[in-house]
Amino acid sequence: MIIRQRNEKARVSRAEKCVPIVGGACIAFCLCLLAPVVLGSETRAVGSAFDKASGEFLYKELHRCLLDEEHCVVEYRDNVGKLLASKKLDYRGKPYRPSLVLKDYRSGRELSLEPPNDDALVVDAGFDNFVRSRWEIFDSGGSVQFNFLVPGRDTPIAMRADRDNREDCDAGALCIQVGLDSWLLARFVDPILLTYASDDRLLLRYDGPGNLASQDGSVPDVVIHYEHLEVHEGDLSDWGSGDLIVNDWTESGIAR
Repeated sequence: MIIRQRNEKARVSRAEKCVPIVGGACIAFCLCLLAPVVLGSETRAVGSAFDKASGEFLYKELHRCLLDEEHCVVEYRDNVGKLLASKKLDYRGKPYRPSLVLKDYRSGRELSLEPPNDDALVVDAGFDNFVRSRWEIFDSGGSVQFNFLVPGRDTPIAMRADRDNREDCDAGALCIQVGLDSWLLARFVDPILLTYASDDRLLLRYDGPGNLASQDGSVPDVVIHYEHLEVHEGDLSDWGSGDLIVNDWTESGIAR
């Protein structure tokens, strides 16, 4: 079951999924999703990631943005709130191709990406904005091809997104599958499955490769459930520090 909590104010922010922040090579097919949809207010989103095979809890994704909705940060934390990794995103003038910096506090590794000036390119978490910009196409059963760039790669990947009419797609949801735009390669790589709410177009569920590699360097397939909650100006503290504070998130009702 997809758990989706909201109070009367609830709306959202930014989600993601991308090439593992840590570990060795893996197929650069992971997406980085959540993007802001509420203008004029800071937002939060919490994603709970579980191992798809075992059901074991792996990590939480904590998403928040400044009031301008163009500067966002994502924290990855374990079940006791320890900071594992973080990502800073700068969307200024580039809703589909943010620049970003990834830091893995377990290994000290850092990756940065300043995307090329190509309006046709989709980068990392910009995919979430891209989905909403093509919403009517997906809603009518159409498909979209795009070039996708992630940290750790020099060239984009040709990908394709289609509406997914699978039987377990909940009523009131828009389900999308994302795969490689090559019929041959796509035979060997499972598509990423996304579930969006039809009413407010917010990401509810991600099913695909995880963001964080395991200790052995492998990248587990995960299922991530997203919950969205509006917050107030000033709640984003320590912007720019190496260890961003979760504030009350780990103790809140949506971060259990």
